[in-house]
Amino acid sequence: MRAIVLITVLLSAGIVSAQQTPIFNNYFVNPYILNPALAGAGETTVFLDFRKQWDGIIGAPESQMITVDGALSNQKTGLGFAAYNDLTNVFSRVSGMFTFAQQFNFSEKHHIRLGLSGGITQNKIQFDKINAEDPTESVIMTNNQNATAFDGIFGFSYSLHNLKLGFVANQLLESSFEYESSFTERQLDFGFIRHYSATMSYDFKIKDDWELSPILLLRSAQGAKAQFDGNLKLAYQKVVWMNLAYRHNVAYAISLGGVIDNKIIAGYTYELPSTQLANHSSGSHEIILGYRIGKSSGQGGLSERQLKKIQDAQDELYEKTDFLEQENEKQDKELEEQKIKLDNFIDGLEQWKDSVRLDEDALRKFIEENEFQLKGNGTESNQNNSGTNQTATSDGSSNQNQQDDGSKPNSDDDKDDQSGRDNLNEELDPSHFQYYVIVGACRKLNQAKDFQKIVLREYELSTKVVRNSRDTWYLIYSAEINSVKEAKKELKKARASDTKGVYFGKPWIYRHAK
Repeated sequence: MRAIVLITVLLSAGIVSAQQTPIFNNYFVNPYILNPALAGAGETTVFLDFRKQWDGIIGAPESQMITVDGALSNQKTGLGFAAYNDLTNVFSRVSGMFTFAQQFNFSEKHHIRLGLSGGITQNKIQFDKINAEDPTESVIMTNNQNATAFDGIFGFSYSLHNLKLGFVANQLLESSFEYESSFTERQLDFGFIRHYSATMSYDFKIKDDWELSPILLLRSAQGAKAQFDGNLKLAYQKVVWMNLAYRHNVAYAISLGGVIDNKIIAGYTYELPSTQLANHSSGSHEIILGYRIGKSSGQGGLSERQLKKIQDAQDELYEKTDFLEQENEKQDKELEEQKIKLDNFIDGLEQWKDSVRLDEDALRKFIEENEFQLKGNGTESNQNNSGTNQTATSDGSSNQNQQDDGSKPNSDDDKDDQSGRDNLNEELDPSHFQYYVIVGACRKLNQAKDFQKIVLREYELSTKVVRNSRDTWYLIYSAEINSVKEAKKELKKARASDTKGVYFGKPWIYRHAK
């Protein structure tokens, strides 16, 4: 009889070894059942889950679980507590674990979550449930024996829009339990092995109210073959759902459920074995009940449809915001390009100034000797420049009297600049002179043309070029006037227009005899 008892215990241990962690079908309703990383991922909710497996078979697994989880105010940190009782034949297991989960966001709809559960597990062998044929041998192991150990679960979750991936490692500590016989000195050892699971799901939107979600779950344990579950969930407004499931080489299942008054959650799952157990069992049954804490109900609350409309509006706003951000980035890029262009204009000006800086002292002396000073309505000149001169437009083209080198032949009277300090005064007839508002001067014609282009770009001002009477300077002028009064106005206008400091020095008046 002792051999029969030991065989019974070992067979039970074999069943538990193959199914050391309780199996629930409703992980698509309460994902915290399966993955601690999802604690606090939704509303604060309390769930009760009852599962009776292989109804009609004595010693078949029965499981009950209670969970409560929610998020802190930052919506990134989740806390939870889960406790379950699992009974398989003479083995009973009770566990309670606290969970901490944290979310790390990459964007509004792209994040990962990490979760860790830790607690105590009590494993119990109920020897009093063993029925011995010989009553005298029922004392072999009359006392039920308990063994307690620490245990832990790690979870990982990845979410990108409607795609969700998960990974879970159960029984991290691989705790072991020892039981002693009160009749013999033999010892029974029982140990946990690590279990792993991976999940993948995607939510497909069908029109406005329907959602279709394929869900794949892969389970594996050390030394055991992997097993997968395939689910196809159809939900209407996330209020009513139906789920079809297949557990490879184990069972088929169908689930129905819904949300009542936006607070109460209820669901039922019927599972039919796909093996020979179907000839001995009427199937498995599972019921899940949930309650959303703090969720509004009745007329003062929002229906799932209203919440969905709000979510859709938020999604639309997010898309518009994303579009505006892209437009802003585009405008910022265009502004940067404009800034680069402006910098290029300034660089061109600096290069031009560098090219004429060698002649700066000579130019300053030339201006001192040739600048026509305006005083009131009369004139006072430091220099009299007689003779004709050639001009060029802002695009570099010359008038009909221009020679190949860009200059115009001067008359015999213009061969030398003549000082007018002693022989000119305010009594001279102003109609005998031409007045030029000079904004720049340089030695070479190509330098003058470059400067004309810069002025045209920066101020949209067309200029022309005139040579002094000795053909030593190219003078870039913005206006050509016949009267002193008008020359004074144009000079004031030219000086006020130099808002970017383009001109090389202040504009000045150059007077030339007609």
